Amino acid sequence: MLYKHPHMQEKVSTKVREEANFKDDSSIVELANSLNEDALNKMQYLLAALTETQRLYLAIPLDKNTPWIIVYYF
Repeated sequence: MLYKHPHMQEKVSTKVREEANFKDDSSIVELANSLNEDALNKMQYLLAALTETQRLYLAIPLDKNTPWIIVYYF
């Protein structure tokens, strides 16, 4: 969904880089190593983008004859 909104993609990317202390000359391995639970918990903008994507594009099929309940765990 972010590819449809480049300005939001840039904002998410910026926030992830800030929280992970990622520098432009760092490698992807360094980025992966810097992503820990504390850094991920601080990425509220990323969580909002992922939650909104899940809301708009459900991973479960919807059938009018089948009752369903969506539960979010935070």
